[in-house]
Amino acid sequence: MKPYLFVFEAQPKPDNPQTKDIGGACASIIVFSESINCARETSVRFIDQYGWQAKEEQYALELPPSQIAHLDTVLSSVYRKAEMNGISAQFDAWPKKDRPGVYSFETLMIPRKKE
Repeated sequence: MKPYLFVFEAQPKPDNPQTKDIGGACASIIVFSESINCARETSVRFIDQYGWQAKEEQYALELPPSQIAHLDTVLSSVYRKAEMNGISAQFDAWPKKDRPGVYSFETLMIPRKKE
């Protein structure tokens, strides 16, 4: 299995309780898979499972060992979680409405699965 990195622009689904003021997010996903196509399908399902819809794939690539060593702090954490669980994601969100003079950067927690 190889590690793949995907970045999607994602939009919250209407029934996502955590995103009432959120307009969208950049979803960075690392997934271990046999092929990039299987990894893409798994990533899209993962986004959907947590109340988001993948709108546009920004980029996709296989992560060679030389790049893994140079991931930033956030993606290094995502990578370690993906090593343990097969997949992990970081959602960096923006608000629904522009607020002139107000800048915010929100990292959303992945909600627990309903049992």
